[in-house]
Amino acid sequence: MRFSTREACAAIGRPRAPARMNFRVEFSTITGNAPPPGKERPTGFDTPAQVAGDLRRYRTEAGLDSSQINFHGNRDLGQLLKSMECFMAEVAPVVSKTE
Repeated sequence: MRFSTREACAAIGRPRAPARMNFRVEFSTITGNAPPPGKERPTGFDTPAQVAGDLRRYRTEAGLDSSQINFHGNRDLGQLLKSMECFMAEVAPVVSKTE
């Protein structure tokens, strides 16, 4: 049985401290990098929709209040800027929606 931090703290009557996580993000459509062959897709890697799903899942299941985003796999400043723009246009709006 899995508990979020919210549930675990509530179960023992303890206030929950804000939870934050560093999250590595890489958009293969921008960097051109493929996932390692024969392995499961790394969390935070591939399409904007997959990255958004990963972030939402971590926020919900781990009870995260905030995330620090680190952009990986970019070969130059142009790719980094495209990754940041992609994140703000396609991932952030999806992740910031409340259910």
